[in-house]
Amino acid sequence: MTELAFSEPKRSEDHRTRAARTKRTRTRAQILDAVLATYPGESLSSPAVVDDILNVAKLSRATFYKYFTSLEQAVEELGAQLADELTVSYALIYEDLVDPKLRAATGFQLFLSRAAIDRHWGSFVSHAQFLSRDAGTLRQIAMDLNAGIASGDFKISDLDTAIDLIMGAKAEAIRQLTRAPRSRRYIEHMATMILQSLCVSPADAETATRDASERLHLHAPARLTWWQPFD
Repeated sequence: MTELAFSEPKRSEDHRTRAARTKRTRTRAQILDAVLATYPGESLSSPAVVDDILNVAKLSRATFYKYFTSLEQAVEELGAQLADELTVSYALIYEDLVDPKLRAATGFQLFLSRAAIDRHWGSFVSHAQFLSRDAGTLRQIAMDLNAGIASGDFKISDLDTAIDLIMGAKAEAIRQLTRAPRSRRYIEHMATMILQSLCVSPADAETATRDASERLHLHAPARLTWWQPFD
């Protein structure tokens, strides 16, 4: 009887393919990490360029262009990844929340907490169209506002204007958070004022913000990989 033999070359080829794929994934992540660390540069008048990315990533120009056709493409991909990450963060923190006031206060503080914990993240989202009108984060805000309108917790005459108000507050708060360390209390003050702008009473706004903050700082360390305690 002829004995069948296993094909060792194929097994080695599969190993090489997996190793190459792992290397490509690691290099791509290395480039995007460097984009996050350098974008948008020291100031708006001197934005990051590819050389800045290469210096941080310690990679050649040829390697960069093997993965991305331009810095703009890398920025766009990083923005999409961060948006997906934030969507997952919302889901992990929101999963058992029903009260629209608590949801709104939690979402606002979650976003600003991310910027307080990582100033590079805050700088990137401030300048990479992350806070633009077509950003995915707007869907969550619109859902929370509509839920609050339906429940009677929020009194809003125009939804688009309310969204602009919240996004404008987020953008300015993030700029402040990236310029100098800001306290947890600063973020809570901002969230309370946002709720009051939606016609929530001062007492209810303070209660919702406090409860949301306590819950966020209690559960986030175990649920969010990027979370770091801060005061």
